[in-house]
Amino acid sequence: MKDDDDEDEDDEELKKAMELSLKEEEGDDMTDDNNDEEEKKGDEPQMSDEEKLALIEKSVKPDLLQMMLDMGFPKIRALKSLIETGSASIEAATEWLDQHQNDEDIDKMIEFTIETDEQKRERIEKQKQKVKDMIEMKKKLRAKEEKKKEREREKKRRELGRKAHEANRNWADTKRQLEKEKEKAEKKRVKEEKKRMKKLLKIDKLQRHIEQAERRGDEEALFKYKSDLAKLTGGSAPKEPVKATTTTNTQKKKRNYRRLSN
Repeated sequence: MKDDDDEDEDDEELKKAMELSLKEEEGDDMTDDNNDEEEKKGDEPQMSDEEKLALIEKSVKPDLLQMMLDMGFPKIRALKSLIETGSASIEAATEWLDQHQNDEDIDKMIEFTIETDEQKRERIEKQKQKVKDMIEMKKKLRAKEEKKKEREREKKRRELGRKAHEANRNWADTKRQLEKEKEKAEKKRVKEEKKRMKKLLKIDKLQRHIEQAERRGDEEALFKYKSDLAKLTGGSAPKEPVKATTTTNTQKKKRNYRRLSN
């Protein structure tokens, strides 16, 4: 918005400069007309090119002319550019020269003619129209440039939208993958926990069986339970118990009876 305001101000300044130049030129033309009328009264010799240039200089802004000369432009070219642009600005004059520097008559003497009032009005109207055309052209160029910038902004906006959509899609895929991995890890943890609890229950059950076998004095059962516990916990296996032979009272009586019979 700020750039648009600045450009509008430039257009307004250009318009004012052209209007001021036209007013000054109208004043100078009135003076020139009076001088021409006086000159017509006598049969004076034809003016030289230098005299013509000096007279033409009055129709342009002297400060702009001096700036053009300081920039190295020939006097005729500087005068032609300022006349054609209505002494609007240095920029307008140099732009005109850039466009007409290859003209065949660019360095030829400026034609010096006395304008009628009608011709003067036509010339002023043409110069005013030039100002309007220049402003209109500038607006069109700005509008064209703005459309180009708008297309670029729209292109960038779509590109950002596409990248954002792609990023969201990638994040959704990553999130689903993380959830799957988390679910898989949770299932594995539950499975391992169940396995651990079963093992603890078996160990607890074997330990109770061992205590019961110890109270009964059942060495064979005690050996079996301790072996199972060692396999389950990874401990050392117990030593196998020695089977003891016992003689009952009945057996002793039978043996003594056999001895007495013999």
